Amino acid sequence: MKCPYCDQEMRPGVLNGDGRSAVRWKEGSKKTPFWDRLAGIGKVKGVKYKLVSFNMDAWYCKSCRKIIMDAEVEE
Repeated sequence: MKCPYCDQEMRPGVLNGDGRSAVRWKEGSKKTPFWDRLAGIGKVKGVKYKLVSFNMDAWYCKSCRKIIMDAEVEE
């Protein structure tokens, strides 16, 4: 997928969090392993935390530091 901001190639991965620790992005299709969480790898800065767990597919652009994800908002 091409980044709509800078036109560079984006990396597919998973955005996840559980309310007890930082929101993280990991390249690939699996959740962040315990040892990576402990080391702080993949931590997404600037996110407000809630006591809710989530796991969703997301694309990350290393060049402009944007994360894009699909969302369906119910009204």
